[in-house]
Amino acid sequence: MKLLADAMLAKLGRRLRILGHDTDIMDSVVSDTQVLNTAKREHRLLITRDKQLHERARKDKLSSILIAPKTLQPQLNQAFSDLKIQNTFPENARCSNCNVKLKETERPELGIPIPSKRYWQCPKCKQYYWQGTHYEKIEKAFKEAEAKGK
Repeated sequence: MKLLADAMLAKLGRRLRILGHDTDIMDSVVSDTQVLNTAKREHRLLITRDKQLHERARKDKLSSILIAPKTLQPQLNQAFSDLKIQNTFPENARCSNCNVKLKETERPELGIPIPSKRYWQCPKCKQYYWQGTHYEKIEKAFKEAEAKGK
């Protein structure tokens, strides 16, 4: 599923990337017309908090979901429910920065101790990811959203 998140849902967009969904995140300086043109050209489902943008998308016969909550966890809960997302974290994870599928890798030499059993790296931006406390928080949030989305 290819998604397009507007700037108001950038955090949700990054979480959807981590879940493995090809998610483009629009910059706040991009006009609504540009957002709609991108969604149409790239065949992406628009996720937005902007009611007017959602209505314009629907009028243009584009797929769009209006996300009502203002905070991340309720947004995730709604996304799991409305998009019928399945939790495949971390197997299909994408880079939260540049949307490229992560590759599992050996323990990196970063000059700091990183106690983890698994490591991933983005082939494009070279960002490393590992199973630390942040990973555990994200995993917990995904499990909660999955349970509430059923």
